[in-house]
Amino acid sequence: DGHVTCFRGVCNGGLIPEDHAIAFTPAFAYRAHAAAVCDVMFAMNNAVPSVYSASLDGTFACFDTRHEGLVWTFSMSAVGPAPSPRHLTALMRATSFAPREETTPTKDGAGTAGSRPPTAAESR
Repeated sequence: DGHVTCFRGVCNGGLIPEDHAIAFTPAFAYRAHAAAVCDVMFAMNNAVPSVYSASLDGTFACFDTRHEGLVWTFSMSAVGPAPSPRHLTALMRATSFAPREETTPTKDGAGTAGSRPPTAAESR
């Protein structure tokens, strides 16, 4: 399906801690930036960070690996090239963070809650 999963190893030129799993579309140019954004977002919320579903149109989703189905969906245009913690906090407040709902991007690109991606075990 065009996704690569990096788990407990090297992905995109950097080590990923064992409790992180990053899935992305290889052609997505901003995957490293998306990963950094999700790391910041989840650090602010005391959650385990991950990136799921980065795509060519610049959208990506962050999900908490400890809580099944909890997802934030964003667009790169909404996040910008150098997001500040304050900006990310505002985006999170404007974005649903809830279990098991279909992803529905909003007009401004902030998005709404999405469904959980498959785990590494499920996708084998």
